[in-house]
Amino acid sequence: PAREESNILEIVPTDINGEAVFHIEKVSERLVSADNIFTFTAVFEGNQQYEPAEGLIELKPLSMDLSFIEIDSVKIMMVEAYEFDPEGIPIPLDATDVYFYVPRSFSLLPVGEEWFEEGSAQLDFPTSLPGDSIGNLTIIARIEDHELYGNVEAVAKKDWGLAMPHKGIEKRRGLGDTDAPLWMVYTLIVLLSVVWFHYLYVFYVMVKIKRLRRNQEI
Repeated sequence: PAREESNILEIVPTDINGEAVFHIEKVSERLVSADNIFTFTAVFEGNQQYEPAEGLIELKPLSMDLSFIEIDSVKIMMVEAYEFDPEGIPIPLDATDVYFYVPRSFSLLPVGEEWFEEGSAQLDFPTSLPGDSIGNLTIIARIEDHELYGNVEAVAKKDWGLAMPHKGIEKRRGLGDTDAPLWMVYTLIVLLSVVWFHYLYVFYVMVKIKRLRRNQEI
């Protein structure tokens, strides 16, 4: 819509990286579209250090679902995507790339990519991916940086990964641990016993010498 018809959705401060994030409800009466295209504008009114600036983006709603099928022992990931016309009639997505990922500790592991044809795309599932203790994996299908839909993703879990049993970490005794190696414990006991034996022996000798002196004086 024109600028004078725009509605202010939220005022969000930027973080230390200069980014401001606003989460929009999937269904909201505050959102208004023209021909099922939503226009979003981010406006910075300026301050003493920076001049005013604004950015604009237009997006169309897109519905995307991820499912799994198995045909003759072949495991297949299937993703379906539809946009909607102003009357709400679904229109199959066509001629668009979709990328598949599996989350890892600090990043996403690319699994493959495909091409939407008549609303669907399929990709064979790699059989070498490790999962949890029972083989569960989180799989992500994503459309990235599309000029009409932006970033759209579908996420699902499936037990198609390689089961990786949890391995307990064997605790090794160290010199600084309270649970030290046994040979160190025994060695320490022997050394302390020898030291205390010498202390007791010296004390015994001193007492004996003192008694001998008293006997000589008498």
